[in-house]
Amino acid sequence: MSINKRKPDVERGSFKVVEFCARHGLSLPTFHRLVAMGRGPQITRLSGRLSLISLEAEAEWLKAFTNPTPDVQAEIDAHAAQADAAGHKGFLSAAGRAKAHNTRAKKSRETKAGV
Repeated sequence: MSINKRKPDVERGSFKVVEFCARHGLSLPTFHRLVAMGRGPQITRLSGRLSLISLEAEAEWLKAFTNPTPDVQAEIDAHAAQADAAGHKGFLSAAGRAKAHNTRAKKSRETKAGV
């Protein structure tokens, strides 16, 4: 008898956040960042520690990323332009942001000093 009590032929209607992330190749920090930005899937919180994402919420989330509304696309484009202007791709960690800030500040001081 198998240790796993879940029957393999039973189709699931929802997934834990970790499982959802694994299905879509997302890290947990990226998932939580998307949720904080209002771009994550709808989450059903069953308790303080258990959150599930239904198949319907997953489908809606995928549709939103595949066909973004004009305002969401404008937000994506603005973020990409800001990242390009800062000289990096995507999100940076706190250490990465500090390094980028210090580099920009150094360049600004050099420009003011005429170096």
